[in-house]
Amino acid sequence: MAKRFTDSDKWDDPFFADLPNKYKLFWIYLLDKCDHAGIYKVNLRLANFILGEIYILQEVKQVLNGRIQELSPEKWFIPKFISFQYGELDDESRVHKSILKILKKERVSIGCGKGMHTSKDKDKDKDKDNKEVVKGKIPPAIEDVITYCQERNKGVDPHKWFNHYEAKGWLIGKNPMKNWKAAVHTWEGQSAPVCSICNGTGLTETPNGYGGIIRKTCKCKIK
Repeated sequence: MAKRFTDSDKWDDPFFADLPNKYKLFWIYLLDKCDHAGIYKVNLRLANFILGEIYILQEVKQVLNGRIQELSPEKWFIPKFISFQYGELDDESRVHKSILKILKKERVSIGCGKGMHTSKDKDKDKDKDNKEVVKGKIPPAIEDVITYCQERNKGVDPHKWFNHYEAKGWLIGKNPMKNWKAAVHTWEGQSAPVCSICNGTGLTETPNGYGGIIRKTCKCKIK
């Protein structure tokens, strides 16, 4: 017996909620009786017998308009079945291959972004993601670098680090930097930790109560 996911949110779906009770039953029946590619072999006589209702072809197609796609007088396709059950189809998956084979045989095109995702698509997405990492996050804002270095307090001078990679065109060796935080980690331990009180300046500033400031040497500089 085939097992598949069921949508527990269907009871809140306006489409399902507005269906007459006999068609609520039929819709659930349809989702259970279709094959693993979302294709139902039309047999209303059997549906009438099993569900104890009378379903007329034209009425069924009218009620379920937009939810089923008529491939032929004998077969219907449920477009949303694929994306709900499998997400994106991967042509490297053994199970998904059989689904893609059926869809191709029935000349069903669900298109990219609606459940189908091939190896070529994944390669394109990977390239796109890499470009977005380089263009969108690299270089980081100097403020983010300062904050991150202060939080870790591992001795990295954020300005020196930033200027170093700015001069190198944000390359590590010959390759574009992909994770600036990881690059910060490689600099850690090369110098003493930056004082969290004075932020490495060696001075502390305290209001004197008269609108002025009292500057003192930070404890980190007192030996």
